[in-house]
Amino acid sequence: MWLIFREKQTKETLQRAYDYIVEAIQWMVDDKVVARFDINVSWIKRGQLGAQVTAYKQDGAIVPNTFTWAWQGND
Repeated sequence: MWLIFREKQTKETLQRAYDYIVEAIQWMVDDKVVARFDINVSWIKRGQLGAQVTAYKQDGAIVPNTFTWAWQGND
């Protein structure tokens, strides 16, 4: 996330955040640690990016996680 820490709060920045999250956790799918992920990123408020990552394990168990980052980019 540090790669986009100072970017403007735009839809494009949200897409890049999503792409970076996918890239960071794809190994867990590849190594069959989890079956799949659902990822949702959004601007929670001015200066704060949020990401909800839900992991679906191979046995069907669901593991939800929520993350937030303070943003220092320009509006």
